[in-house]
Amino acid sequence: MIPDADDQYLFDIVHRDHPVLNRKGNRVVHLSRVTFEGILKVTDSDVFRQMLIQGLGREKAFGMGLMTVLSEV
Repeated sequence: MIPDADDQYLFDIVHRDHPVLNRKGNRVVHLSRVTFEGILKVTDSDVFRQMLIQGLGREKAFGMGLMTVLSEV
């Protein structure tokens, strides 16, 4: 858990694993997969929108870098 300036925890790592994919030609791809839950404050809606559309990180081609976002109620 990561505290903010007021020592409030904004997110937590709820799952972590390292799947291995066997590709053509005996190539092996090692991935790092992490699931976070927490509160996100958007300060630039255009940048946030682009990140949602494009994903984040280097492993997007393997289904990583996706976000599920729910609005605060």
